[in-house]
Amino acid sequence: MKNVLIIGASSDLAIELAKIFASNGHNIVLASRNIEKLKKTSIDIINKFSVECNFYEFDININEPHSLLNKLEKFPDILISTIGLNQKNQFTVSDFELILSTNFLRLALFIEYFISQSEKNKLYSSILITSSIAGIRGRAVNYIYGSAKSALTEYLSGLRQKYNERLHIMTIIPGYIKTQSLPKDISSKFLCISSKKMANKIFKAFKYKREIVYSPYWFIISIILKMIPEQIFKKLKF
Repeated sequence: MKNVLIIGASSDLAIELAKIFASNGHNIVLASRNIEKLKKTSIDIINKFSVECNFYEFDININEPHSLLNKLEKFPDILISTIGLNQKNQFTVSDFELILSTNFLRLALFIEYFISQSEKNKLYSSILITSSIAGIRGRAVNYIYGSAKSALTEYLSGLRQKYNERLHIMTIIPGYIKTQSLPKDISSKFLCISSKKMANKIFKAFKYKREIVYSPYWFIISIILKMIPEQIFKKLKF
């Protein structure tokens, strides 16, 4: 029975991932800032799947990686992150720093510490990290968020090359996931996917040791985005 640590575990996608891994016999550790939501999810998982499910309060921008990992009874075989902080239309310097820190810097530092401890424990670990389609090409509406996610995607690519035969590292690139916070003009479109369907797609990719997983259609969209000449792309408004 393997142990799964999920950080950013109060998101809809994280909760669905916790449930599908638990339903397949994995013990779960949930970590995020929303301790009440974690408690509710933990009770639900224990009652439904008869696995261990513990939870911890954790803020990627405040708490050091060891403050979480060193208190776990069993070191995780699998690390999952759905951490992400998007940008507002109006932002301050502090917002700028927080977006870069949350989406890349602090998360990368957490992953580095996880890998060092995984190697110390001689484990073949899996690391599943949610990036974003926003990291494919910089757009005016979210260029700070997009640049952080782009850095994260390239960082994970570098890790795959460095730890080719010692770790399984998966980059998750979803498009729009249906949530209550998603604008109605977007949530009704066919490019959206439910958290449950995306979680199932991720778990299937995990079982086959895939390295990059997209939600439906977004791989093709990412190719198209990359192919648009810069002189044309800079004039587009979307």
